[in-house]
Formats: sequence, C-alpha cells, structure tokens
Amino acid sequence: MSLLGTKKQSFANNLPVTYEDGDQQNAASYIHPPPRADNPFNHYYTNQEVSLNHFPDRRMSAAVDGSLYNPYNNPFQPVNGANNAATQMLPTAMAARRSSVAVGSSQYQGEHLNNRFFNAQLDNSSPGASYYHMPRPPSPPKAVAKMVRVRNKGDLKPKSHNQPKYRRRSVNAIHISPTNALSVYLTESFSMCQPQKFRYCKTTNPKRVLTKPSEPKYNNGCDNEDSDYILYVNDILGQEEGRKYVVLDLLGSGTFGQVVKCQNLANQSVVAVKVIKSKPAYLNQSLSEVKLLEFLNQNSRSNSFIRLLDTFMHRDHLCLVFEILASNLYELIKQNQFHGLSMKLVKSLTRQLLDACAQLKNFQIIHCDLKPENILLCQPDKPDIKVIDFGSACFKRQTIYSYIQSRFYRSPEVILGLPYTESIDMWSLGCIVGELFLGLPMFPGSSEYNQLYKIIDMLGDPPRHMIDVGRNSLNFFEKIPPTEENGKPTYRLKTHEEYLEFVRLSKGKEDLNKAESPNKNYFNHRLLKDIILNYKMPSRKMTQSMIDKEYKDRHLLVDFLSKVLNLNPLERLTPQEALKHPFVNDSVSADTHSMSPISTVLSTASPSKTQC
Repeated sequence: MSLLGTKKQSFANNLPVTYEDGDQQNAASYIHPPPRADNPFNHYYTNQEVSLNHFPDRRMSAAVDGSLYNPYNNPFQPVNGANNAATQMLPTAMAARRSSVAVGSSQYQGEHLNNRFFNAQLDNSSPGASYYHMPRPPSPPKAVAKMVRVRNKGDLKPKSHNQPKYRRRSVNAIHISPTNALSVYLTESFSMCQPQKFRYCKTTNPKRVLTKPSEPKYNNGCDNEDSDYILYVNDILGQEEGRKYVVLDLLGSGTFGQVVKCQNLANQSVVAVKVIKSKPAYLNQSLSEVKLLEFLNQNSRSNSFIRLLDTFMHRDHLCLVFEILASNLYELIKQNQFHGLSMKLVKSLTRQLLDACAQLKNFQIIHCDLKPENILLCQPDKPDIKVIDFGSACFKRQTIYSYIQSRFYRSPEVILGLPYTESIDMWSLGCIVGELFLGLPMFPGSSEYNQLYKIIDMLGDPPRHMIDVGRNSLNFFEKIPPTEENGKPTYRLKTHEEYLEFVRLSKGKEDLNKAESPNKNYFNHRLLKDIILNYKMPSRKMTQSMIDKEYKDRHLLVDFLSKVLNLNPLERLTPQEALKHPFVNDSVSADTHSMSPISTVLSTASPSKTQC
C-alpha cells in the first residue's frame, strides 16, 4: 500500500463518532499498562548503608508502587498492594521481595514518601506502615448477545439506533436533531416544556371578527353602520334546538348581506348561511328570494339552482341556509391567471347555463344578476355548476326595479331605461361566455356611459326605436333635428366631454374625475369577430388538424355571441333557440362556407392592456 493510501485509511479510521456510542469508545480507548517487572529481593536495600536524609539516596529508594518496608512484620510475609497479580501465586519468600525500602529510626520515617508529589490514598491499617493505591477506571460492561426467535425475514435485518441519543420524535414520528428542535420545531418544543401556555383554548382565545367595519352602531350594538350583523368566529346563529349553526369563516359579502360558512350543531353538516341586513327593504326583497327558491327547488327538473335548506330569524336578521358549494367561475378564471378556458370547457359550461336560463324562462322568472360570481361549481374537480343569488330575481309580471344587473353584464335596454324581459339574462349569458373564452370581461365599463360606449364600439349602434322609447337615452345621446321637413330626428352618442358637462349640470357634481374616468381598452382589436379569431392559441404544440378544429369552433362562437349579444332584445336568441346552436349542440352541422381561410388569421395575438 502506498503512503497516500495509508494516510487515507488512517484518516478514515479516526472519524468522529456520534453521541450514542461515546462512552463505549472512551472505555475502549483506555490504555492498559503492561505488567511491571519484579522488584529486587527483600534485603537488597537493607544491606547497604543508605541515608534517607540524603536526596539522591532517597530518590533511588522510592518504591515502585508507593509502599514502604515494614520492619515490624514478618520479613517473609507478603505485602499488600503488589504490582502484579501473578506474584500472589508465588511462594512467600519470593513475594516478600516486593518490599522496597528498609525503614530505620529516622525522623523522615514519620511521613509518607509520596505525599509531597501525589494526592495519594493512604492505608494506615498496620502500625508504622502505609500503602498507596492508584485508582483504576471500571472495566466496561460486556454486552452479552441475546437469542431472539426469528419469525419472519424482517427479524433478520439489523436494528440499531431506534431513537438516537439527544434526539426526539416530531409530530410526524421523525427523529429530529437539537438544531431542528430549536428552530423548525421551536413551537412544538416550547409546548412540550410548558403545555399549559401553548394550548389553544376557545374560552381564553379572542374571537376573530369577520364583518367590516366591526364597530357597533345599530340594533343594540349587534349591527355596524351598514346594518350588517357583526359576525365572529364560533358565534352561534339560531336559538331553536336542531337549528343552531356555529360560524366557521366568511365566504363573501354583497349588497343584501353576508354569507358565512357554518356547521349545524345537530348533525355536524357544513352549510352556507346568508345573513340579510336588518333594513326593511332588504328583508322584504329576501322574502321574495325565499319564495322563488322554494318554488324552483320543488318544480325544477334538474339541479341547476342552489338548494335552500332552512330559514330563521336571528336578532332581527333573516338567515337563509344553503348547501355548501365550491368556488365560482370568476375564481376559476383567476386561478387560470385570467387566461381563457379551453373550448371544450367553455361549451360544457355554456350548455349548463342555457339549460338553467331555459327553465327560468319556462317559469317566467328573471334572474337579473347573472355574472361569474353567481355561478358556482358543485365540486372543485368537476365542471358541474349551479346558479345562486336570487336576491334581485323577480317574476316577469313584477319588474318593478330599474337599477339591476352588474355593470359589466348589464344589457342595453336596462341602461337606456326600457322595459325588460328574460332576454336581459341572455345578454348577461353572452357576456359570461365571452369572458370564459377570453379571460377578461368583454365590456369592462367604468360607468354607465363608458359601458354603453364599449358596447356600441364593438357591436354598433342600438336601433333608433330603442333610443326613442328609453327614458335615459338623452343622458347618453345627442338628439339631432331632421334636415328634411318630414324627416325623423337622428341620434349621436355624446362625447366624453359632453357627458361630463351633462353630469355637472344635471347632478351638480363638481368633482368630474369621480364622475367619469377615461376609456381603457383591454384588447388589441375592436370588433367582436377580430377579438375572438385573433385570440392566442391554447397551446403551441397543436397539429394542423387541431388548429383547423379550433378555428372552426371559434367561428361558431362568433356566430353564437353575435346572436346572443344582439342589441335588439326582440331579435336576441332565446335559451331554447340557443341550445340548438351548433356551438352548443355538436350534432347540428355548421355552415362553414363563410369562414375565412386559416392562413389569414393571426394565431399569436393575445389580450393586452392599452389606454386610449
């Protein structure tokens, strides 16, 4: 073996050991001295003239094992404290040679010879003599192998260090080091030292408030300034047995109240409880919602609408108990980083929405607030959906409210102030379908004027008879007198500056920046067809056949949206007619002769935010 190999091997043999076998290693490393040689015979020093007061003689007369010659004992008697255990088996005359120094009547004899140099242990058992004993460490205990019965193959595997020294188990039953115990598992370590201080207790822990603002103002301190009930975690809603619900978390809040996640104390089921505001107007409208939901749950042929489980009053607040559902479509788009969903998923969701709208039309019910936030998934991993929030819903014969629908999904007839029917839900459905494909709202208006501006910019002007009848038309359009004698007046959409002047004169608002903000475009193209066809492809690894099918579906989507988003509500598709469209019904053959060639359509365009 070379010198380099020898050094590596010696270094490998001197690696540091762990804590658990440190005692065995120290005991094994103790060096046992070899047996000492016999001392001279007993009378070797007595026959010589030795003066113990003389330092060189005294140094030469030092005993090997610290013992002195005892003149009062038998000279042939064995002396205690012999170096070698083998000398005990020798004859007495030989063993007596262990004596080292002949002791006379000198004054030096009164003190042990080694007391000046060692912290020795003396034995004065016999008169005039003392013995020095060197302490020895105890010999390490020998581990005796135990016989273990072998029952399976696992018993043949070696088992060592089941729980190493200076290690403890964590929550996951893993041995952790002291460093991890004081860093990663610091809270767990402290809880083991002082379990009383690190124990979670509902009685001593403050309740987390869920309502904002949380300052009490009305209803004996139970409501805030918005008449919302101030909710806390672990609050109990309801007073009757079997109808008590403990509050777990906040799911959302809206115009009519708050929705919280609760648990029924009777059967431990998890539900969603909608707590309505204590104002009489919201209470009366919510009672109408209860009647509509009870009617739909009893007469609906499918599970397209959320189920109402229970209703009760709690401190002047109406509480509606619903089944718990998953996330809504807006959260689904948000999870996709506001990119469009796949065409297959868009078709599936559109078909379910049309089926729900068809049932509402058969019952002559108008939802009045269809939007992605009010369409929830039944389960997180399945595309089954249900329509929720019938707080603004009404029957066709009872359209008493004029300010309805969320702005992005508000139909032109509602903006202009025309009488409305179930067709406003179809307009909202078209806006939702376009948003599912694009990932962004189709008409993200900052105000009613900007909303109408975006609709006209993409789809064209509304029919003149709608502007003539609409009670809000002159807020957005400028009436131009006819040039001919028997002619009819025409209309032109006001400019941004003209609308601001109208707002200032009519409503007296001095802060015009709050009244209207500049228009902002979110797409590179202006018309509906160009936006859909030039939207980016879902994948870069698509074959030519996949690209052809994608553009075929996009042309069908353009045709579907152009008929659903018709500005004239009388010409807009009904839910029953839309269910027969080839975009939704794959069995219907599509008219593809009007499709533009694939090569003329850009496939790399994507939505971008630009300000005009």
